[in-house]
Amino acid sequence: MFGTLYSLFIPPFNNVAAIIGKDAFSNCKKLQTIEISPENPKYLSVNNILFSKNKEELILYPIGKNDKKYE
Repeated sequence: MFGTLYSLFIPPFNNVAAIIGKDAFSNCKKLQTIEISPENPKYLSVNNILFSKNKEELILYPIGKNDKKYE
């Protein structure tokens, strides 16, 4: 269903406890960009990589990201 998804924006989820599961975007083979609203209380995007807000957990590294290595 989301196989052609290249970019993802996650909003603040006002008053909603949204949880992104570890395999939520596993079929998104072309996903390259993840952006998070600054007001989102749970998630943070750094260099298009999805982390928990406190950066203690890497949640999603986009499969389609063209980087040769992660730093």
